[in-house]
Amino acid sequence: DLHLSIRRQRQMCIKRQSCEASEGQWLAVMLQDYADDVAEATDGKVQIELYLGNSLGSSDDIWSMFTQGAIDMVHMGVAHAGNFPVTNIVQTPFVVDSPEMAESVMMALLGDGMLPEFSDNMHVVAFMPTLMQQFMFVNREVKTIEDMSGMVIRGSSAPLVACIEAMGSTATSIPIPDLYMSLSQGVADGTITSVDAADVFKLQDVCKYVLDLPISTGMNFVGVNNAVWASLPAELQTAMDQVGAEYQQKYLELNAQAGEDCLANMTAGGAVVLEPSDELVAACKNATSSMMEQLIADLDSEGMDGAAIVARAQEAIAAYQG
Repeated sequence: DLHLSIRRQRQMCIKRQSCEASEGQWLAVMLQDYADDVAEATDGKVQIELYLGNSLGSSDDIWSMFTQGAIDMVHMGVAHAGNFPVTNIVQTPFVVDSPEMAESVMMALLGDGMLPEFSDNMHVVAFMPTLMQQFMFVNREVKTIEDMSGMVIRGSSAPLVACIEAMGSTATSIPIPDLYMSLSQGVADGTITSVDAADVFKLQDVCKYVLDLPISTGMNFVGVNNAVWASLPAELQTAMDQVGAEYQQKYLELNAQAGEDCLANMTAGGAVVLEPSDELVAACKNATSSMMEQLIADLDSEGMDGAAIVARAQEAIAAYQG
């Protein structure tokens, strides 16, 4: 009986973590470093085994397995994990202007208990905002908002679709593996995406222009299932939190470097970066200004206090800006 009890205690501290990152990517390397550092910080009591590239199943299956406790930890994006209405605040155009600001907003909302979509399912190890989403155009040099009128532009989330429509363009949904072909064949005139995603899929071969106008960020995360987290002794929770905080900062630094490298690759491949005029920036922000009111209404419809959540986010942005 004593041997069985010890074996169960050991098994309790072995974590299976599903990861969206694929082997060889810098993020996969970083997550393995995180797992190694957790093992060291907990004297080997917490051993995290990574399953890269969503190898445990589809995103929907992985999310179900995670919330049901079949997977102890998960790394994925809110776009793939189900309904995350509050997180739409950092995906709403022109609310945040950097991944670092987005991370500060998420931490503030989490600390104030305003992220039930996370806290109801997990203990958050780290928020990992994507690089900022930007417009990329096949062959149109956009100088004014009117230049976007009549274009067909791919958007990957509800806030981005609304943004595209507000600019006078038509939004379309195209899976990113199919985006290169769609752009090259004229199915779409442009897309909103981040430079790292664009570089991975070689969009510089089909998109001549990148508009240097940060729109919004996507939000990825690493979390531990609540039941698994509650089963850990306090000293192991503390150790994991400390390592998680270090890697949340490390992620932001590596992500920024990846952005610089990917943009350099794109410009070397022929893409031209367009610097927007103050008038274009103002026109884009004005066109999407009602989206915050819609977000508040959407949150209210979910039984939340939308105005309070937005106000707290705005406080966090002001604090970040200094």
